[in-house]
Amino acid sequence: MMHRRGHNSSTGNGTASTDGSIPTSNGNGVAASRKQGRVTTPTPTASTTIPNGGTSASSASSLLDQRKTNRIRRRRRKKQSKSAFSTYYGQHTNYDPGSIMQLFFVGVMLLVILFFGLRNFLSSSSSATSLSSSSSDEGESQNKPFLPKLRKQNHDGNEGAPFHPHPHRKSSTKQHRNGWLQGMFQKEGPSFYDIPGAMKDIGDKTMEYAKLRKEFDELLPRNDFERQQQLVESLKPDRYDPIPQDSYNIHDCPFDPPRHYPFAWNIMDILENWPPDDPKPRPDIYQALCVFDHEVDYDKAMNYRKKEVPFIVQNDPDVLTTVERWNTPTYMDRLLSDVKYRTEFSINNHFMYWVPPRKKKNNKHGRHQQDKSSPFKSQNNADKTKKKDRLNWKHNVVQKPNNWTAPTQMMRMPYKEWLEHANVTDDNLGPDKPHWYYRLIGCGAQGSCDKDSSEFLFDELKFFQPRESLYMVQPEKQKGIHCRFGMKGVIAENHFDGSRNFIVVLGGSRRYILSHPNQCKNLALLPKEHPSGRHSAVDWSNPDLENYPEFQKAEANEVVLQAGDALYLPTNWFHYIISLELNFQCNTRSGTSGEYMPPIHDCGF
Repeated sequence: MMHRRGHNSSTGNGTASTDGSIPTSNGNGVAASRKQGRVTTPTPTASTTIPNGGTSASSASSLLDQRKTNRIRRRRRKKQSKSAFSTYYGQHTNYDPGSIMQLFFVGVMLLVILFFGLRNFLSSSSSATSLSSSSSDEGESQNKPFLPKLRKQNHDGNEGAPFHPHPHRKSSTKQHRNGWLQGMFQKEGPSFYDIPGAMKDIGDKTMEYAKLRKEFDELLPRNDFERQQQLVESLKPDRYDPIPQDSYNIHDCPFDPPRHYPFAWNIMDILENWPPDDPKPRPDIYQALCVFDHEVDYDKAMNYRKKEVPFIVQNDPDVLTTVERWNTPTYMDRLLSDVKYRTEFSINNHFMYWVPPRKKKNNKHGRHQQDKSSPFKSQNNADKTKKKDRLNWKHNVVQKPNNWTAPTQMMRMPYKEWLEHANVTDDNLGPDKPHWYYRLIGCGAQGSCDKDSSEFLFDELKFFQPRESLYMVQPEKQKGIHCRFGMKGVIAENHFDGSRNFIVVLGGSRRYILSHPNQCKNLALLPKEHPSGRHSAVDWSNPDLENYPEFQKAEANEVVLQAGDALYLPTNWFHYIISLELNFQCNTRSGTSGEYMPPIHDCGF
């Protein structure tokens, strides 16, 4: 028996009667409809009553016939829809499937031709611009020192096409607006240039920078070491002789550092011999650091670095290559373009680092709120905080002293604007005149650490790339590359850095006064809670010995770094910096060492 819930039983010929009977079937109804080309529902006929609600054989046959009828209807509708579409398509188009495929391939070929045509056009126009600018400058600028020509070159109006290191930023120049197109169509092919020594995931990967480097790398071949040495020597007009000391010869140091290296003198003797506010060179200086030739004394330099003592390296071919490129007229203008970088301003020649003071985030119960349900929890938190503060003084909240004002102002400006402020004659300079300090930051593996970060620094200074070398002790601990451009007379106040530091001067000259970390208590440092903590509170240009009598007991030595010189400073070594002329200086850090931590901890850091 067969039952259908919620419905009356029905047949293919008609509907079920209300009295429980099943209509009889007209066997010829469906067949007659098929002959006419359509399917219709046969009219019901007389029904036969089935006792006990059962079904007959004729009702089952009628149900099957209705299902077949429904399938026939669906197939018929689908066939009619296809026929109608084919008829419409045939009336409005004259294309068969073969013609459609031909049109598709023709369109693809046109796109390919357009792609390569636009790519070649952009490449040829850019090459013509680069060649015209380099040919106009090559005859008069090759191998000429950077410093005497900078101001003139910046006002010639013939610097060539500017380089834009940040193609995502808007610019008023047409070349920059089209830069993304050039990068899109020139990433591969014969016009692409692989920058020597570039790393895969670090550095500037824009097409604009690659084209700029290609132009100047062809102008300044890397394999001419003699030419590079001659250029660097021409950038060192002044010579400084070390004041004699009986311990060792700084130009012929032993393989192992001498005892009590480096030699130190009284700080007052150094400042009296050469006052900080006077950038005029002195013939004799209190220099005690060993000087190593990169090509001859490399093993000595590596041993001194392992011993964690300061030293100087000269004649590194990679450093000389950067020095030559950065001192070639128009290069820095095009490299830095019109991007606004960090700039510090001071009303005088003194610059002291500072961080904005901020209030402690205390709750109403004090630094650590008591938890009555867990009396040991608050004590554990306090112990962890004390340990954290002891290991790293930077976690202490900086407090604003009474009557304290920020020593410098922070701003941003393009390189040419800074150069107009910095490249002035001596009659417009002086310790009481305004000074500007320019800064570039390459973040590298840190990611985004500064707005408009200068990632090209990892390509320009490949010796500072995060890989093991003389300059990098722990590449994984590198904190980017920092470059500071100083105008003549700028003074960076005495301070220490809590990590290893390698410093290189790429143009101009700087004077460094260095002190061992064991001189911490004599240097009268500002406390760690001060906005300028770890800096000396003494004005070295005019020491106040009444308020800071311990300062006259301090010991130090000095060195003048010129173009091509690199200085290694171990962790926590003090340095006081004076710009003797317009200069380029870059540095990088790579981890810390524990040899010099105890005296710094004794000073409260």
